[in-house]
Amino acid sequence: MTEDYDSGNLWNTSTTGNHWDNYDSEDESCINDTTSRCTQNYNIGGTGGAVDEKPIYTGINGTIQTINCNSCENCTALITNWTVAFGDTLNLTTDINNYASTCVEFQGHNGLIFEGNHHTIDGTNNGYGLYLQATGGGSDWITVQNLKLQQFNVNFRVLNSINLTVTNITSFDSSGRGFYLYYLKNADFENIFINHSAYDGIYDYYS
Repeated sequence: MTEDYDSGNLWNTSTTGNHWDNYDSEDESCINDTTSRCTQNYNIGGTGGAVDEKPIYTGINGTIQTINCNSCENCTALITNWTVAFGDTLNLTTDINNYASTCVEFQGHNGLIFEGNHHTIDGTNNGYGLYLQATGGGSDWITVQNLKLQQFNVNFRVLNSINLTVTNITSFDSSGRGFYLYYLKNADFENIFINHSAYDGIYDYYS
């Protein structure tokens, strides 16, 4: 949903509710009222004081899904188009080889589990293997597990995120850095193996 800052509209005309990218889960004060809507109205703000009286909740108390993906484009598209939402698992089913740019982009979406199933995502020394963007305030409450990332400029890049869990990850042969962490708050890293980064295995800036 695009925010209409200068309108005094009440976004309550939909019978099913409206979904907002930055107001959809408990960490954003959107709490489930058992009908897949938030208990609180979403104050859109702006000069018009627009309000949504039926914001949709997509958090962990909703229906939890496990969705398979098999390519960089497929995995990213499932995130971008909201096929996977807060609490869902994105399940990588195959190795990805010789990808020439950034592979999986989280686009500022929150609460996802990326299950690598011990597969490898392999690049050509360009872009990022996994990219948690700062879009919409950051990709928060993300879990990444059981994955090998290799031969990207940065194998795992994080910008402006909170509550990241990374478990059983191998970073190998990056042309720049294995992990690039920028303004990351509240993170748990366990069983991380880093080998042969051209610069830093882990670059940590204000985290």
